[in-house]
Amino acid sequence: FVADRARGLAQSLLSNPDPASRVAAAYLRVLNRPPAAGEVDAALTYVDRFNKRFSNDAVAWQSLARVLLASNEFFYVD
Repeated sequence: FVADRARGLAQSLLSNPDPASRVAAAYLRVLNRPPAAGEVDAALTYVDRFNKRFSNDAVAWQSLARVLLASNEFFYVD
């Protein structure tokens, strides 16, 4: 289930050519808030390293989506 949702989110994110905007959109959709500057940097670093290792942009963004969907912030309300 999570993999399917992550795949769908990644596909919709890839329609935006700007990687920083993709991160912002992912945070808004999953966590209902904009990312902090450090979170944007960390997410872009994660995607970049994933791409260097596996050479697959779509799967890299799908992996980031899974990370957000598995985060404590997604599961728990403060």
